[in-house]
Amino acid sequence: MRPRLARHLRDAVPVIVFFVIVALTWDNVRWYLAPELGPREPLTTTFIGVLLALPLIVLESSALSERFRRLPFGASVFLKTVTYLAALTAILLGIGLMFGILEGRTLDEFIEALPRNLAAMATAFLLGMVIIFLRQLDRLLGPGVLLRYVIGRYHRVVSLELCKSGKVSG
Repeated sequence: MRPRLARHLRDAVPVIVFFVIVALTWDNVRWYLAPELGPREPLTTTFIGVLLALPLIVLESSALSERFRRLPFGASVFLKTVTYLAALTAILLGIGLMFGILEGRTLDEFIEALPRNLAAMATAFLLGMVIIFLRQLDRLLGPGVLLRYVIGRYHRVVSLELCKSGKVSG
């Protein structure tokens, strides 16, 4: 396997797992709040989680992401979030419209259902924004530093002067 592909897969798997867990949790909350709707099939909910993760994965591995990395931290997070929102909106509304037409629903029924879809999209957008922020912060600190810090394994802080002088390997 090529190193670039391995890196993309290594970066994509946690995002997919996170969004699938969020989708399954969201479905349980939706079922609790509106029992008349009933639960979705777990496979359908898993598919929704993967669909939510795909725009973010494609965005992170594209040439556009390389351009965003050259920007300041705040501008990069903002532009990636807006791009993710646009892609997510196009995918979810397009798929919803397509499945609605296949089920024999009209465009008016699709428009009536938009407020429910927008609430779910807003939740996905906020989660995507958090993930984009954390991934950008991880890149800013260095690969894996944020995770090691969060789980409590970042014990040894080495000053830059010591590293440059060669007294400490770092």
